[in-house]
Amino acid sequence: MYKQLTNVQIWVKNLDLPPEQIQTLEQTLSDDEKERAIRFRFAEHRRRFIAARGGLREILGDYLNLAPQDVKFEYNAKGKPLLCSSLNRELQFNVSHSQDLALYGVAQSQKIGVDLEYVRTVKDLEHIAERFFCPSEAAILKTLSSPEREKAFFGIWTAKEAYLKATGEGIAGGLDQVEVSIAATQVQGLKSIFRDEQVVNQWRLWSFFPTPDYVATIAVEDVDRALSKNLFDFNM
Repeated sequence: MYKQLTNVQIWVKNLDLPPEQIQTLEQTLSDDEKERAIRFRFAEHRRRFIAARGGLREILGDYLNLAPQDVKFEYNAKGKPLLCSSLNRELQFNVSHSQDLALYGVAQSQKIGVDLEYVRTVKDLEHIAERFFCPSEAAILKTLSSPEREKAFFGIWTAKEAYLKATGEGIAGGLDQVEVSIAATQVQGLKSIFRDEQVVNQWRLWSFFPTPDYVATIAVEDVDRALSKNLFDFNM
C-alpha cells in the first residue's frame, strides 16, 4: 500500500556521513548507480553521490513501502529520473545536491523540481547574469553588494533550474526564458515563462535558505491552490 500525500514533502539531508554509513547506502544502489559512483575521479564526489542517491532510495522506499534497493528508476530523454512504470508513477520526485547538502522534493500527481546551491563568490557574476538571466534580473543584481548579491544570484539560478527540472527540460530549456520576481535576496515567484505571463499561474515557487550557506528553490505544478508543504530534516 502506497502512502498518499496531501501536500509537498521537502527533505534536507547532510551528505557528510561516516564511511560505514556510506558503505551501507552503497549496497542499496543499482548496478548502473554503482558504476556511476566508480567513475567519479575524487573520493569526496563519490561519497556525496552515494549518500545523495542512497538517501533518495530511502525516502522513496518509505513512501512506497519498499526496501531502498527495490526502488527502480527509469529516465526520460533528457536524463530526468522517474519511478519505474511498475511502481507508483503518481509519486513525483526530484533531487539536488551541492557540496555536503542534498535536497529532495516529493509530491503526489504534481510535477516537481528542486535545486540547491552553496552560496559562494562567483567570478564575473555580472557577466554570467547578463548572459543567462533576463535583463530585469541582471539589473537587480547590479543594485546589490556582496554578500546579498551572491544570495540573490543563486536564488534566481535555483528558481530557474527548479522550474526547468520540474518540466523535464533541464538547463537546455533556457535559463533566460524563465523570468522570476525577486525582492531583496528572496525569490518571490515566477514572472513569465518564454515571455508568457499566463503559464506562471500554473506553478508555485518556494525559495528558502536550508542553512545560512545554502539557497534552495522548489517548483511545483499547482493550478488550484497555494503551495502546501512540509519540510523535514533527514538527519533528525
